[in-house]
Amino acid sequence: MRINSGLTQKQIAEKLGKKQQTIASWESGQSQPDANTLFAFCSLCGTTVDIAFSFTQQKTPPPRQNRK
Repeated sequence: MRINSGLTQKQIAEKLGKKQQTIASWESGQSQPDANTLFAFCSLCGTTVDIAFSFTQQKTPPPRQNRK
């Protein structure tokens, strides 16, 4: 996502108030951002967590009514 958005690790780090090494460790799978940081990161990359992780909202069918 970061690369596709045209941002460097350093730019992301500065905008999120993190160290560049932290961003690198996320990208290498050595660590993960906390939830709030993940939302901010996605926003910087011009997307949402739902889109980034391919979450879709499943519609619950309406309750069935008993008909007599």
